Amino acid sequence: DTVLELCCFGPHLRLPLPVALTSEAMRIIPSVLSTASWSNLSEDERTLLSQFLPPSSDPEASATALLSGANLHFGNPLAAFAAHLEDGMYSEPIYEERARLKRLAGMGASSLVEHTTSRVVRHIQLVRSELGLDPAPAAPSAARPPLCGYETDEEDGDVDV
Repeated sequence: DTVLELCCFGPHLRLPLPVALTSEAMRIIPSVLSTASWSNLSEDERTLLSQFLPPSSDPEASATALLSGANLHFGNPLAAFAAHLEDGMYSEPIYEERARLKRLAGMGASSLVEHTTSRVVRHIQLVRSELGLDPAPAAPSAARPPLCGYETDEEDGDVDV
């Protein structure tokens, strides 16, 4: 029986692949996707696949370079794919975590800073309260919302820490 691992290659592309392939990808993929494989394709098949090759004026030379493992602008995409597959980067849990981190990174700098600042201010207020340096944090003034979690002094507008 072949043991399969669910691999994610995008939000809508999940494929069960044999564990033997994912654990030996660096050895198997170059032997399957080779210049000999490329030369066995029909002209129509090569033309169709050429659109996915790195940009080049000569698709045949580009395919040969890619399939032979040549360095194409800071590495070889096929070798990188095989390494990522073997390292488990496409396994479902890792893919989901990478997608979550990408969503967080896309939050935008201002909302991320605001979220972090709010947590730091709450922590500082709690520590100051526990040390007896401050009374418990007061409710924000109804007249003016707090600045980054701090209260402002109504008389001079200074921030009370």
